[in-house]
Amino acid sequence: WVSATVVSCTLPSVPHGEYTLRVSNDGQHFSESGVSFLLHDEASVHTLAPSRGAAAGGTMVVVTGAGFIQTTHTSCRFGASDVVPATVLSPTQLVCATPVVPASAFAPGSDAGVLDESGVELEVSVSVSLNGDDFSEAVRFTFMRQLELFFFFFYSLCLFYVLVTLP
Repeated sequence: WVSATVVSCTLPSVPHGEYTLRVSNDGQHFSESGVSFLLHDEASVHTLAPSRGAAAGGTMVVVTGAGFIQTTHTSCRFGASDVVPATVLSPTQLVCATPVVPASAFAPGSDAGVLDESGVELEVSVSVSLNGDDFSEAVRFTFMRQLELFFFFFYSLCLFYVLVTLP
C-alpha cells in the first residue's frame, strides 16, 4: 500500500502470458474488476535494414532483434519522440515506416539527432516498445535531406536528356 489510490506489489516468478491483477485489503475479498497485463521478455534490437532513408519518411525498415510480440502498442521510436506503429513479422523481426523529418531538424544546433558536417545526413537512435512506455536499447538510422535527393534526380534527368538528344 502506497496511498489511497496506489498499490505496489512484487510479481512472483510466473511463466510468460496474460494475467489479470486484482487487489484485496484482507487477502480474502478481491476487487471485482482487475487490470490485465502481458508478461513477456524485454525486446532487443540488433540491426535495421535499410539503415538509411529519405527525410520525407515512409521508408519501410525491417528491425531484427529478439523478444518481439504483437501488441496494440508495438512501435518503433525514431529519435527522442517520433513513435510509429510496428508490425511483428516473427519473434525476431518487425517492420515500421520511418516518420517525416522536418527541415528544421537539419538546422545547425538542432537536437533532433547527430547532423553530419555537410548538413545532409541526420543520424537518430531507433528503439522498439511493446507497451508504448518502455523502449529497448537503440541502434542508429540515418535520414538523408530531401534537397540532396532532388539534386540527384535533377542531375540524372539532365544527363538522360543530353544522352538522348546528342546525334
